Amino acid sequence: MLIRKPFDVSEEKSKQLREMLKAKPQVFSLEEEPVLGPLLTCLGLQFELKNKCLNRLNPYFEVPCETNWQSEIFSEDGNIGIRLWVEGVTQLMPKNKDFAYILDASSFDKNGILNELVIFPLNVYEHFRQMGMELVIVKDWVLDTFLCSEEDRVNYLIVNSHEVKSKTAMIHTSLVAERKFPFSGTHDIVDHLIAFNEEGFQQNLPIIKKANRVFAEIKDDHLSSMQLVVSYLVGVIVDDLAQPRWFGSNKHINLADILLDNLKSLKNSAEISLELPPWANLLIEQLRDQDKTWVDMEETFLERLN
Repeated sequence: MLIRKPFDVSEEKSKQLREMLKAKPQVFSLEEEPVLGPLLTCLGLQFELKNKCLNRLNPYFEVPCETNWQSEIFSEDGNIGIRLWVEGVTQLMPKNKDFAYILDASSFDKNGILNELVIFPLNVYEHFRQMGMELVIVKDWVLDTFLCSEEDRVNYLIVNSHEVKSKTAMIHTSLVAERKFPFSGTHDIVDHLIAFNEEGFQQNLPIIKKANRVFAEIKDDHLSSMQLVVSYLVGVIVDDLAQPRWFGSNKHINLADILLDNLKSLKNSAEISLELPPWANLLIEQLRDQDKTWVDMEETFLERLN
C-alpha cells in the first residue's frame, strides 16, 4: 500500500518556491517540471478554494457557495497530489461525468461513494496530453497570485488594468493557439477541461489562430490605449472560445473577427484609459447572454469603432 506523506508549504518554503520559480521559463509544462509543476497546481487550487470570490468548484458539486473546503497537499510515491473535502458532507455529487478524468479513484470510499476529491495533476496532464492538449504553468500568473503578498496580488478573474498593460491577452492567445492550457486554479478545471471535446474546439480554432497572428504582428509595437483595451477584449473572447460552453458560438467568432480586422487602425479617443470602458463590459455581458443575438450587438459595437 502506498503511503501518503503530507507536503506542507510554510511561509518560508513559499518564499523559496517564488525564488525557484523566477529562474524558470515563462511557460512550462507539468511534464517538464514533474514536482514543481504539480505542486504549483495544488497550491493554486488550495488558494482559490479558501477564497469564495475565486472558487469555481462549488456549483459543480452541489454545495452552498459559502462552503469552506478543507485541503491537504501530499506526496505519494513521488507524485504530488491534493485531497479536498467538506466537513460534514459524506457524499459529493459531481454535475459532469468528465470529473472522472480529473479525480483519482481513491476519491471514492469502499462503498463507491464520492466523499472527497483527490487530484494528481500529473495524471490529469497525461489524460489531456492524449487529447492533444498540454497543461502548463504560466510563471508570471503564479507569481502575481498565490505566491505573492496580498497587496501585490492580481485577480485574473476580473477586469484589471494590469492585464491590459501587460498584454496578458496576447500571451494567453498564443498558448491556446498552440493547445496549451494553464492549470493552476479551479477556473481551469471547470471552465476549460471539463466537457472539452475536439470537434467543438476545432470550430473555434481558426479565429483563435487569426487572433494569434494579428497579435504577433503588433505585440512589439507601441500600442495606443484603445488598441490595448481592444486587445484585452479579444483575449476575453479567446478565453471564452477555449471553453466548451462557447464552442461554435457565432457571436464570439463574429465579434472577434471584427475587432481583429480593425485593431491595427484603432486610435485613442478622449474617453479611453487603461480601464475597460462600459461599452466593452456591456459587449462581454451580451456575448454571454443566451437571449442576445449578434444582430442585437452589431450596430452598437460598430458605432464604437467609428
